[in-house]
Amino acid sequence: MTLTLKQHAYEVIRQKLLNGDFPPGGRLSDEALSKELGISRSPIREAISQLSSEGLVVHKPRSGAYMRKPSQQELAELYDIREALEAKAAAMSAERMDDKEITKLGNLCDQMHKLAITCRQSKSKVAGTSLTDQFLANDLEFHLAVMRGAGNERMMKLIHDFKLMTRVFGHVPVVHGLGVIARSYRHHASIFKAIQRRDSQAASEWMAQHIRMARKYVLEGFSKQEDGSNTSPQ
Repeated sequence: MTLTLKQHAYEVIRQKLLNGDFPPGGRLSDEALSKELGISRSPIREAISQLSSEGLVVHKPRSGAYMRKPSQQELAELYDIREALEAKAAAMSAERMDDKEITKLGNLCDQMHKLAITCRQSKSKVAGTSLTDQFLANDLEFHLAVMRGAGNERMMKLIHDFKLMTRVFGHVPVVHGLGVIARSYRHHASIFKAIQRRDSQAASEWMAQHIRMARKYVLEGFSKQEDGSNTSPQ
């Protein structure tokens, strides 16, 4: 299906938000985006308006559109909601996910394991830009796969929206160390194994633990960013 100009602009801008190109509080220039994408400012403005309705962008009178900058409490609340929803989704996936989907979930775990090995073999034991991008993409796809396995479209939409918000609002300039990638792999593997053996309680508990780990990691990075310092989790 061919995307409209507004849909294309929306997808590009949203990806930029996920990449941290527009940090919380940063300005979104429709003029600059129009030049970059080679389209008029009208679909750009429509896309920004949609992001505003989703709570990611705010409009300031006579100033323009800016990335909304949440408080630490708001970010914590988003993770609390994600924990409840994704733990439930994992439990439902253990009951409903078919064998083909389970195999795909296992493949994603194998890919994450390879990323952890690659990071461990590097001299610095930290992920560079390429490895970090692969890690984040794998993590997102794993969570999406679990959501799809739950077979509840409304829940999937809610989880996806909240995950997007935590990714965007929780973006901090950190270095992904081996410890972070290895722990993520172990959690993913535990969630996968619980779903594979149809253990809904274990799947729920491991997903909740996984979200709590991410919550702790992001909130610590958020606090250090507010203090004007970086963090390099290992």
